[in-house]
Amino acid sequence: MSRFLTVHPVGKELTWGFTIPIREAFDASASIDAYWVGSWYSREEGRWYCEWNAKDAESIRRIIANAASEVPTEGIYRMELMARSGGAGEEGQGFQLTGFESILLVGIIVCMLWLTWGLGHLLADKWLWFWVELNKFVYRRVVLYGVALAMAACSIFITTRLSSRFGTFGETVNKAFLWYGYVLLIATFCIFVFDILPEVFAGIIIVGLFIAAMFFFQKKFLRKK
Repeated sequence: MSRFLTVHPVGKELTWGFTIPIREAFDASASIDAYWVGSWYSREEGRWYCEWNAKDAESIRRIIANAASEVPTEGIYRMELMARSGGAGEEGQGFQLTGFESILLVGIIVCMLWLTWGLGHLLADKWLWFWVELNKFVYRRVVLYGVALAMAACSIFITTRLSSRFGTFGETVNKAFLWYGYVLLIATFCIFVFDILPEVFAGIIIVGLFIAAMFFFQKKFLRKK
């Protein structure tokens, strides 16, 4: 029983594929931007399949050419349209970033966290000081945690809604705000637990919250290895 390779762009509206011999495809992929995702067995066809995601239509075309397989012209054209629209390999690419994109992502996250910290203290110490002074222990925490949770919720909600509407640069910025939202959300809960509970119980609860948050995050946004 021979193994075959399925190559297709992954998009919200189109999933189109074809098969080529897996041994030849692995040899062909050594010099291009493509990577293996996973494999499965089709009981109906009695055949093994492997999923292989390439960054763009050109990479897919090179796999085909090197494997000496015949693929309909219509299929190549449709894959090129997907690559131009930014829909090709959306799930498979995950969080593979270039050096510039990594710097941009980290810079946005750090600046937004600093902005959130400054906004919270500005509200608590300058704008709402008269209300905070009525019960400084409670009301100051209400302001600081409220700002952090509101910023995290807005960031996560907006970025998940707009996740498929940008090009490469826009996707990187969108990822940065998504990570910022999750980092801020996790950090806010961790600080809150440490703030109100003894250290031992706080540590246990924080570990649980962190595991739960990262599990939800990878299940929703990192579906591929």
